[in-house]
Amino acid sequence: MNKAEEIVLKSVAEGSAVYETIRTGFAERKTRLLDMLFDGTLTLNKAFSQLKGKEEYYLVCRGNHAELVTVSGDSISDRKDASAEAAVKKTFTLGDYRYKRYRKIQ
Repeated sequence: MNKAEEIVLKSVAEGSAVYETIRTGFAERKTRLLDMLFDGTLTLNKAFSQLKGKEEYYLVCRGNHAELVTVSGDSISDRKDASAEAAVKKTFTLGDYRYKRYRKIQ
């Protein structure tokens, strides 16, 4: 278990399901088209940040409520209410990004 997982597990309620997620890219079609035309340079910085471990994303589900938790460094940097759709589907869109469940932690 890495440090980010420990931070998330300390902050969730008992009985919650926690999933590590991967941000797969821009959800908006216009932005994806521009990104393809510029050979991925728009998403390159975000992808490297996620690979280096600067930001990690976790989906916390409890019943039909879902929350996306972003961990940067040694603390939780952001919490966003995800739709009920995120609690039951493997991929979901939130804001300008698409997220995919990678593995279940708890």
